[in-house]
Amino acid sequence: MNTKAAFEKFKDSLLLKNKNLVYFTVFFILFLIITFASLYVNINLNPVSDEQIQVDFEVEEGKNAKQIADTLKEKNLIRNSSIFYLYAKLKGYDTKIKAGDYILSPSMSSKVILLKLVKGETFLEKVTIPEGSNLKEIAKIFEEKRLVKKDEFLREAVSKNFKDKFDFLKILPDDATLEGFLFPDTYFFPKNKPARYYIEKLIKRFEEVYFGIPDVKLLEEKLNLNTLQVVTLASIIEEEAKIDKEKPIISAVFHNRIIKNIPLQSCATVEYILDEHREKLTLEDLKKDSPYNTYLNRGLPPGPISSPGYKAIIAALKPDKNDYLYFVSNGDGSHTFSVTYQEHLKAKNQQDRNSNTEK
Repeated sequence: MNTKAAFEKFKDSLLLKNKNLVYFTVFFILFLIITFASLYVNINLNPVSDEQIQVDFEVEEGKNAKQIADTLKEKNLIRNSSIFYLYAKLKGYDTKIKAGDYILSPSMSSKVILLKLVKGETFLEKVTIPEGSNLKEIAKIFEEKRLVKKDEFLREAVSKNFKDKFDFLKILPDDATLEGFLFPDTYFFPKNKPARYYIEKLIKRFEEVYFGIPDVKLLEEKLNLNTLQVVTLASIIEEEAKIDKEKPIISAVFHNRIIKNIPLQSCATVEYILDEHREKLTLEDLKKDSPYNTYLNRGLPPGPISSPGYKAIIAALKPDKNDYLYFVSNGDGSHTFSVTYQEHLKAKNQQDRNSNTEK
């Protein structure tokens, strides 16, 4: 091999080494960049602190991922809004964040927070409205749950405020309360909403349940009652019947009295006027002047006295077939039913004797 060839070979070898060195250097630099970038990203996705505190966070309807990231940073729930947004974008989550109210913490990583927002793991307050709750009692429940003040709830719970959304409420006078139309059930509600939001949900549930009853309008027509009257009767049945199987029987008693034009004489309607439950009503109580006093007035009162449950509503629409006109409490939740007043007096005297014996 001559000198020139040897030189060329040496030069090519040197160039190859230099080329490999360049590749290695570039690769090494890229490796360092990726490593440090990954480290930087992971650090910024870590929790802000280990402080175990709860923070209310609302994702408003229409807000995009970048705006949500900025708000999370403002509330000190994430370390870096840009990293949070880029991570969401890379995972394909940026368009999947759900609106709602969340309980978050600076002790949560950005990954955990993002997953909660994507899954819609909103913080919801469990609210149970017992069957037979009246409007004031429902308002008190919402206040105790710290969702809305009782007075605000009662001010908003007027029919005129919701007639634009619920046609069936148009049967009520504008100034009538929504007594009876806030369906008793268990709900899960977000916090920090106006009273109207919660009331609307309860009315919506009533609408679903009531108008979901097969042939409900035909049943109303058969009884010659409208929706308000059915709910009114159901609310009285709810208050009087302590045992589910007696609800259709008690319903029949009231239907029979209405047909015969006999006052309903429901103690529950008088208690509604008095705004308190009493074991025994006095003669003075029974003389209270009110359209809700079914001892003084014939037929149904002007409106419901509480929120009836499904079984009470069904009982109002489908009364038992019997001739009973009277019933008396047996003291254990059950009742003795009678056709004649003489039978009723006998049952009442027997119950009085039983009560005295127990004492």
